[in-house]
Parts: sequence; structure tokens; C-alpha cells
Amino acid sequence: MKTDLCIFDLDGTLLDTIDDIANSMNRILSANDYPTHSVKWYRDSVGNGAKNLLLDSLPAEHGLSDEKVGELLKVFKADYHENCAVLTKPYDGIPELLKYLVENSVKIAVITNKLQSITETMLKRYFEEIEFITIYGDGADRPIKPDPIVAETVLSIAKSTPDKSIYIGDSEIDMLFAQRSSIFSIGVLWGFRDRSVLEEFGANAIVEKPVQIIEHIIR
Repeated sequence: MKTDLCIFDLDGTLLDTIDDIANSMNRILSANDYPTHSVKWYRDSVGNGAKNLLLDSLPAEHGLSDEKVGELLKVFKADYHENCAVLTKPYDGIPELLKYLVENSVKIAVITNKLQSITETMLKRYFEEIEFITIYGDGADRPIKPDPIVAETVLSIAKSTPDKSIYIGDSEIDMLFAQRSSIFSIGVLWGFRDRSVLEEFGANAIVEKPVQIIEHIIR
């Protein structure tokens, strides 16, 4: 069956964002006299949304109220929104892959746990010529991955079905999300997790280069 919809994760899949994420969060931590973390630490920790990343970044004994955590989260969001495109760049081969999909009438969507506003800004900046059928990011009072309701929403907008769709991502959250949504999953090795993680969480296929995704368009 030919795939009519490719759904992509953003961080670690379309864009290499880890340096800008790490730098923004470390600025917030340092300004509040908390220990900072290495880029590798962030690489292993991102994927569950901004709030969870902040909570994981803080010392276990931080003792902050929910209100203070909310204030820090607001500051992080503002800092990252301003600095989200300093070192970030598309992975090699991604622009060409997206162009191929468009030229072959395969719809493209994005489902990410990144903030909606930042996701829209970054996609417009780095992939201005690509038409995304829909973009689903972390917004107020709505589910994020791995909740399968997210997939239902996007599939409805795209007028597609799980059996005609592929989900492409780099993390355990992505593989778990695709599994719960009954969507064929492709794990990518250029992102933030290694092969063992993708295999453990049930990736249906694993690729080393974006061009290899084309082989799975017809399954």
C-alpha cells in the first residue's frame, strides 16, 4: 500500500536543535544558581516537552513551588524562542527528502512535543518552501506524544489513515507513540538516541540516512 502521509518529529529528526536547547536551559539554570548540564545530557533527556525537561534539569531537592517552576518555564520559553536558531540546522538530506515527498504527492505533517509557536517559527525559517498539511506541537491544555489522540487529530486533518501513514522520529517517545497509534514507525540514527533504544521501543524500521525513508513509502 502506498503511503500518502509522512509524519515527522522535529528535534533530532528534521532539525539538529540540541545545542540551542542546551544553551537556553543552561542560561536559566545558571541565572538561578543551579548546576548546568552537558549537551550530551540534554541529548539523552529531551523529548517529553519543555516542562518535563525543566523539571529533569533541576536538582531533585530544588524545593520549588509549582508557581516558581511555572515562572522558570516561562523564562525558558522566552529565552529559547529568541535563541532557537543560533546553532540549529537541518540534518543533511532532509530538505531533499521533503522536496521529494512533495513532488510525489505525499502529504507531510509534523507532530512534536516542542512548543507550537516555536515549531511554527522554525519550520517557516528552515523549510519555507515546504507545505505541511498540519503542524501539531505542545500547546495549552492539549495532549502531547505518546498520547495516541494526537495521531487521531492529525490523521483527521490530513484525511489519511494509520495504514497509509508513516511516523518518523528519533526517540523512544516517538516509537511508543507510533505503536500506540498503529502507525508504521521509522527510527532515525542521526538524532538523539542510538539504535538500541529504537529497537527496544519497537521501531518497525531503522534508517541511517534520510534518503532511505523513500524505500518505505510503498510497503
